[in-house]
Amino acid sequence: MRRARYTLLALALVAAAYPLAALQTPPGFYEGFCPPVDYKFLTPPPQVKASRAPGAAHAEFKVVNGVVQPGFVATADDNPQAQLSVLPGAFGAPTGGGPEAIDVKPVKDYPEAKGLTLVTNVYQITSSTPMVKTSNLRLLYSTVLPAPSSVYTASAGGEWQALPSNASTQSGCSDIVAQITTTGYFAAGYSGGSTVPKPGSTTVGGGQALPIIVALAILIVVLAGLPLALVRRRRAAEEAGSPRPPSSPAPPSPPPGRT
Repeated sequence: MRRARYTLLALALVAAAYPLAALQTPPGFYEGFCPPVDYKFLTPPPQVKASRAPGAAHAEFKVVNGVVQPGFVATADDNPQAQLSVLPGAFGAPTGGGPEAIDVKPVKDYPEAKGLTLVTNVYQITSSTPMVKTSNLRLLYSTVLPAPSSVYTASAGGEWQALPSNASTQSGCSDIVAQITTTGYFAAGYSGGSTVPKPGSTTVGGGQALPIIVALAILIVVLAGLPLALVRRRRAAEEAGSPRPPSSPAPPSPPPGRT
């Protein structure tokens, strides 16, 4: 009985300690949810002590019968941090019959992201001709910072705008995908202050609230079931300790030969 109480109490303490530990963890506590991502920052945040330079990308797409052929261009990283998938005819055909050249590179100079927190590098996409059809852009993000809620885009000297975005279907973790209709500047982030969180600071955003809510729900379930479990064990102990009534003797069998 006492051991059962200690076990239930330990479970309740573990469930209560999880959200408290999560709040003391730097933003982006994804251990057990997403594998760590070795993200290469062009300008590393304070949480990252060292970071290799991020890669860029260049690709040339053939033009057949006046139509730019499909394909993709991905940055030269171990795990591409920016990848653009191009559908047939997504770009206007260059004059002279030459190939369509597309470049994707991380940049330090870009329009100010007022009211936003960008958690990835800002990538500038340029092309030989304008984009005329929708293309898919996939951005990898770090697990050190809060997960982004959207992909944002801006033109030179323009304001940043959020694009309809969702998690990548390739991994469902540490990737965000958006459909784009023009070239320009692109980054992933979420609405909020543009300052980078300090190491050890508490930030709940960009996907961190869900684990805390789940932990609190587990805590509520455990605490709600604790009294019921104690009552059941008490009844079982009482039934085991109470004496059983004597069994009734079996009726005598009739003598042989009588019906």
